[in-house]
Amino acid sequence: MILYIRSRIIKTIEIMKTQEMNNKVIVRAKELLTIPQVQKEYQSKENEAEACYDPATVLGEDWNGTALDILDHPQIPSEDKIWAVCAKGALPESVQRLMAVAFVRKTPLHDGRNVVDLSTDERSLKALGVAELHALGRATDGELDAARYAAKAWARAATMAGAWDAAWAAGAAWAATIAAAWDAAWAAAGAAAWAAAGDTSEAAAWDAQVEIARRVILLDHAE
Repeated sequence: MILYIRSRIIKTIEIMKTQEMNNKVIVRAKELLTIPQVQKEYQSKENEAEACYDPATVLGEDWNGTALDILDHPQIPSEDKIWAVCAKGALPESVQRLMAVAFVRKTPLHDGRNVVDLSTDERSLKALGVAELHALGRATDGELDAARYAAKAWARAATMAGAWDAAWAAGAAWAATIAAAWDAAWAAAGAAAWAAAGDTSEAAAWDAQVEIARRVILLDHAE
């Protein structure tokens, strides 16, 4: 179930975009999202998600912060943190694409390996490489599409063969190549978490992904 705070954050992003057009606020500072007054700005708007908890109890009425602040917040569940930074418009598309790749490459298993190590086919690894190059402006949309189709074909083949670990890893690699970067980031995060869940715990995977996302954002911020 989509938690109430997710609806709060994405609606605030939409409001901020409108305000930016009116020169009322600056949405990004060096490509990091700023979220002012999470509740007060749209309290009268209709909620699309069933309330699981009130964000006012977590963020406060007048909270301000960045994507990094969301990742660092001690009371927001890790899965919600990842959803927030993967939301459309939350971060630059290049950053979200790099997060997608990093989630597959870096989400850990219990034995010291990562989700990517479950892959048994070169097409998955190539897809991740193309996705990374696309984020850096060094691969075309056509190359990304071709990598996505190849990775998806292998994911299907692994599934049909009952090679479940390889299938989950291949699915995560395929997700990283989805055309919309924000969608790719969220899909890759979820697929990588599920792949890791067969080896460790899904909650531990989401926790690890918070640190992975932080490192990607900080690297982009430094550049």
